[in-house]
Order: sequence, then C-alpha cells, then structure tokens
Amino acid sequence: MIPRDEDYLEIIVNELIAVIEGKQTLAKLKNECEEFIEILRKNGSKRILKVIEDIPQMIEVAMQIEDITIKKRCLKMIADVLYEVVDYCNFKDA
Repeated sequence: MIPRDEDYLEIIVNELIAVIEGKQTLAKLKNECEEFIEILRKNGSKRILKVIEDIPQMIEVAMQIEDITIKKRCLKMIADVLYEVVDYCNFKDA
C-alpha cells in the first residue's frame, strides 16, 4: 500500500510522542523527518511538504533547550499542531 502524504505526518507525531516519553531520540527523529522530506519532494507532494519542511529546524532548536520540561512542552506543541493538520487532511479526504 502506498502511504498517503498525511501518513508521514502521523508517523512524525507518533515519533514526537516517543521522544517526549523518552523512547526515541531527537537526533533520530530529525533524521527521519529529513528522509520524509526527501521522499515527499521526489513524489512532488507539496501539500504536506510545506507543513513538515521546518520540523527539522524546530527539532534543532529543541535539542538546544537544556530544561527538560520546556523541551517536552516545545515538542508537545509541535506534535499538537501536526495532529491538527492530520485531522484536517483526514477530514478533507472524507
């Protein structure tokens, strides 16, 4: 089955949650996001690409935050926004 563009967003949201829970590293998540961006560029998927293009930079900023509480809040905010985008995409496709 060929993944829909919004499937990549769902994966990123789930990985962000894993980072918040301490089950994933920010560096690995950043690499995965960059891989997804390359896939979406190759597929010509502009709709979702605009949403996730800046995520690696956001993760880079989060990696520099030393206070773990603030770092988790930052990641949670990113996850919440992406979750809303996924819901919107699913609503439009229905």
